Amino acid sequence: MKMLQKPPLAIGTTFVYACVLATATHVPLPPDMLPGDSDKVVHFIAYLLLALLAGWIVWSFGKLTFGRLVLAGLAVAVFGAIDEMTQPLVNRHMSLYDWLADFAGVIVGISCWNVWRILAARQRRSSLEQSATGLAS
Repeated sequence: MKMLQKPPLAIGTTFVYACVLATATHVPLPPDMLPGDSDKVVHFIAYLLLALLAGWIVWSFGKLTFGRLVLAGLAVAVFGAIDEMTQPLVNRHMSLYDWLADFAGVIVGISCWNVWRILAARQRRSSLEQSATGLAS
C-alpha cells in the first residue's frame, strides 16, 4: 500500500495516461471506425480512468478531502473540454456530447474516490472506538 502512496508514481502514471489519451483523440480516424454513438462509451471509460488516476494523485499526498477531489475532477473535466475544443485543429469533430460523456466518467471516478474516502474514515473511527473501549476495560 505504501508503494501506491508515492506522489511521483501517481503523477507520472497520470501524466503518461493523459498524454496517450490526448494523442489518441487527436489522431484522425478512418471513416466508420466506431459505429454510431459507441464512442460515448469509450469517452466515458477513458475519463473515468483519468479521474481515478487524478484521485490517486490526491490520495498519494495523504490529503484526500472532498474539496480536493472536486478540484481534481474539475481539472480532468477542463482537460476533457480542451481536448474536445482542439480536435478541429486535426480535422476531427468537436462534440458537446463527447464532452458530456467525458464529464459523466469524471463524476463516477471522483465519486468512487469519495465513497472510498468515507468508508475509510468510518473504518478508522470504528478502529479507534474499539481501541478506546479495549483500553477502558
